[in-house]
Parts: sequence; C-alpha cells; structure tokens
Amino acid sequence: MEQNVDEFVRSVIITASNSPDSSVGPETQLVDINMDSLALASVIAQVEAVHQLELEPEEVVRIFGSATVGDVIAAVSEVLCARA
Repeated sequence: MEQNVDEFVRSVIITASNSPDSSVGPETQLVDINMDSLALASVIAQVEAVHQLELEPEEVVRIFGSATVGDVIAAVSEVLCARA
C-alpha cells in the first residue's frame, strides 16, 4: 500500500504543479515547483476523494506545513495508516 500511496501523492503533486515527472522527487521543495496553498488544497481534495475520507483539521494543517514532496507523502501515509 505504501508504494501506491507514494506514487499516487507524487502524481497528484505533479499534476497540481504542472511539473515534469522527472523533476519531482521526495526531496523536491514545494516552493520550487510552485505549489501554493491552492495547489495543496487540490492535493488534499484528491486524497479525500480517492480514499473516501475527510481529513481532520490537524491533518490538513500538517500537510499545509510540508516543505517537500516527501513531507506531503509522509503526512498522507500517516493519515491513511492510522485509519486502516
């Protein structure tokens, strides 16, 4: 499941940021690929829709506090594992 979550979140970020696939990895800084709060909200909405859940406010805050793609992946993975 973890690999699928990693790739899913990464692909959603690639789409939301209009970045080339090869330029987005776990260490990529969100600011470097123009991920603003609206783009992160889009990522959150897609996670909620695909996994049929509603994130708690503190979970959303953690995602919004992310600095890298890897931070977003870790935050989403943690939420999904806690709810499994």
